[in-house]
Amino acid sequence: MTYFCRSQKILNTFQTRHTLKIFIPELIGSFLLTLCFSLSAEYSETLRITPLAYGAMMMALMHMTGRSSGYFNPGITLAAALCGRVERNDAITGITAQVFGALVAAALAAFMRESGGEPVVAMHGNNNTYGAMLAEFFGSFALIYVFLGATSGNNHSFAGLASGFCLIACGFGPGRLSGGAFNPALALGAGIAEVLDLNDLWLYLAGGLGGAAAGATVFTLMNREMVQHH
Repeated sequence: MTYFCRSQKILNTFQTRHTLKIFIPELIGSFLLTLCFSLSAEYSETLRITPLAYGAMMMALMHMTGRSSGYFNPGITLAAALCGRVERNDAITGITAQVFGALVAAALAAFMRESGGEPVVAMHGNNNTYGAMLAEFFGSFALIYVFLGATSGNNHSFAGLASGFCLIACGFGPGRLSGGAFNPALALGAGIAEVLDLNDLWLYLAGGLGGAAAGATVFTLMNREMVQHH
């Protein structure tokens, strides 16, 4: 009985460490991405600097965390789970951390912007919400497809660069119609910080997660052997 209790305690400790290894990097990454996105928005009407700031932060974070984590996006986590790269419980842990990190960043960004006396810039200025949803869909599709390809096989050295530049490209392209979140957790945080329109959260959820599922499906169908041996 004593041996069983000791073994159970060791198992619980291992599971806790495993959960924290996923939760903490995802929380930090989502927090920094949302904060970067929200605070750079004030320059976007003249310089459109948000895609550069957002993409550069994504590159830095992916190289920082390595392969143990590095999703920072419910859409990417969903795609990885659909491809069998992430266990269901780990995916739930990651998404929970991403949303929580985005919410904390939203509160901090709102406080910082208000304290600094800076005007709030709503990035979604497009009246065609369905067009904005399609922009989020195709931007998320591109991000997921690039991410899965860049992190497959043995060489992951350029995964951060590939994903970051994809965010920059999509931010300057379709992101002009929607604000270029391509990340439901980030969109929630940016909405609370009044950088994006919170009433349009549905289009970021539908476009982001729908594009992620489509990107994962297409990648899996075209790379079955790569997915099976990952």
